[in-house]
Amino acid sequence: MKKFLLLVLSLILVLTLLSACGNPGEDTTVLDNTEPESELKVLSEDELIELFEVAYGGYEVVDGTTEERIELELGLLEDLAYVSGSILPDDYEELYLEWRPVE
Repeated sequence: MKKFLLLVLSLILVLTLLSACGNPGEDTTVLDNTEPESELKVLSEDELIELFEVAYGGYEVVDGTTEERIELELGLLEDLAYVSGSILPDDYEELYLEWRPVE
């Protein structure tokens, strides 16, 4: 089940990144950088915990030290937040380490 979830999330990430490439026929006018393109959503505590669970489960099968796995999990958290149009709290690393089960 976890491998399937990781596969689905990877597919969503790839499709999102590919869709951002745009179509060659689209208007390519320069945007004014003074206005944000979209509003980023601040994650609720429940949404943050859901991302923690996905990140933790995403690298459960990867061999390596605990520190290496934590670095991968933190990177995945950042990617998941970016893809969902959300922002992580400033102290997300500390929150994740407090939440993460001890191995």
